[in-house]
Order: sequence, then structure tokens, then C-alpha cells
Amino acid sequence: MSRRATILKRSALVAVCVLAVVSVIGRRAGSSPSGQRAAAPSAAQPTMTRSTTTAPTTTAAASTPRAVARTVATAFAHAYALYLQGDLPADRLPACSPAARAMVVQSGPLPARLRVSQLRLMAVTGAQESWAARFALVDRHGRGEVSAELVLAPTRSGWGVEEVVGPDLDALVAPPTPAVQPPGPAAARQAATRFVVSYLAYSYGHAGVDALRDLTPSLRATLAGRPPWVPPSIRALHPRVASLVLSRHGTEWVAGANVTDGPNTYQVISVVGRVRGRWLVVALGSGG
Repeated sequence: MSRRATILKRSALVAVCVLAVVSVIGRRAGSSPSGQRAAAPSAAQPTMTRSTTTAPTTTAAASTPRAVARTVATAFAHAYALYLQGDLPADRLPACSPAARAMVVQSGPLPARLRVSQLRLMAVTGAQESWAARFALVDRHGRGEVSAELVLAPTRSGWGVEEVVGPDLDALVAPPTPAVQPPGPAAARQAATRFVVSYLAYSYGHAGVDALRDLTPSLRATLAGRPPWVPPSIRALHPRVASLVLSRHGTEWVAGANVTDGPNTYQVISVVGRVRGRWLVVALGSGG
């Protein structure tokens, strides 16, 4: 064999070996570690990237400050009802500041002499810092209502109870000792009582001037000319006439009505006179 033929044969052999090596490398590169071919990214299978979409806002985060304050006030009121009955210690009242807890302890739970058999929360009304809690109770005298005033303040975690004005238990629960029927015409007493009840509804923002009863047109016009400004904390209260006493003043009668709305006890003084054959309230005294 010539030298040229030998060189050509060796070149062909080298080429065959190179092709074999390339073939083996290609098969290994196209296989996954488990022996299966990996699919290349395509338009139908895009490469995964990090999402930049923010999480949706939760309901709690979207709650309004008023709703959060109402939740705190209602939770405290439920616990306060248990405290008033002696079923919960003051140090377990929720969201209660040290100052508020001291006020609760000072007013104390319901006295045993009242013999309260039932007490339940009826309603919590108000807004933001000022709230009123109304409770229905059953005692030895029957059914009644008491209320408590709550003052909230913002804290780092939301809202907290900063002040608590407990119910005026002596005025609202324990009725006055029966006494001799005070003097005065029954019709004058009825007119004074109806007027005071309607006047309280008007002054607390529960009714308009047209709801006033048993008064002269001139007094109605005077009251309509100076309507009361009633903040939410006062509007949430429910006043009632605890007692009414008449005293003679010439041909007229002065009616002194003792009123309580829970936190406050005061007098409404009116003057009742005969107007065209009817007993009507002709004026308000300095207590009105």
C-alpha cells in the first residue's frame, strides 16, 4: 500500500472516532438527570419570574376607625355587665386603662341590697371617643334600665377605654321612699309631667319642637327660637323623671321635676297656670 493511501485511511478513521464522540456528548447533554429529555422553554411555557402583585387588603385592615372603636366599646360593655353582677374582676376588663379601672373600682359592682337577678347589655351607641352602654335589669322592684358612659382614646394597638362613668344606681334602681302625696291639683301635675317628659325628648335631641306637650304657644315659640345643640354623647342618653313636686306660687304652681339620665341627676323647674280653662306650662324656671 502506498504512503498516500495509508494517510487517507488514517484520516477516515479519525473522522469516524470524532463523530462517535460528538454523538455520545449530544445524547448526554439532551438528557435530564433522571434520563428524560428536558423540555426547552417555549411561548406556551414561559420562564417563571418573581411576582410583583401585592396581596389583597383584608377585611380587618379595611375596617373603619368607628367600627374598631365600636368593637372595643361593645366588648368592654359586655365585660362590664359581668363586673356589675360580681362575675368578673375589674382587672380582667378588656382594653381598660389604669385610670378607667380605678373609676370602675370606685363606682363598684351592683350593691347586694338592690337584689338584681338579671342584667344584660341592651345597646352601645356613640362615635369615636364617646360611647354609652345601656343595660336592662330586673331587681326586687321590677324591671329597669341603667347606663354607663365610656370615653375611648386611640392607642398603639387601636382604641382603649380611658374613662368609665358608672350608672347612678341610687337614682335609677332604688326608688324613693314612699311619702305623702304632695299637694297640688292632679290636672296641674299631669300637665307638668307631660311637658317635662316631652321637654326632655326635645332637649336630648330625640324629638322636635312640635312634640312638646301642655305648654303655651308663646313658650313653644321661645323654645323653637333657641333649639338645643346636642352632642352624640348626650343624644345617646335616655332621661327619665324620677319624681315631681308642686308648690303653690300665687295662682300658679311651680313644678320641680327630678331628672336622671344615668351619669347626671338634676332638676327641671316649670311653672303651671290656668290658660282658658286648661292647665299649661307657661314658663321654665332657672333649673330648665
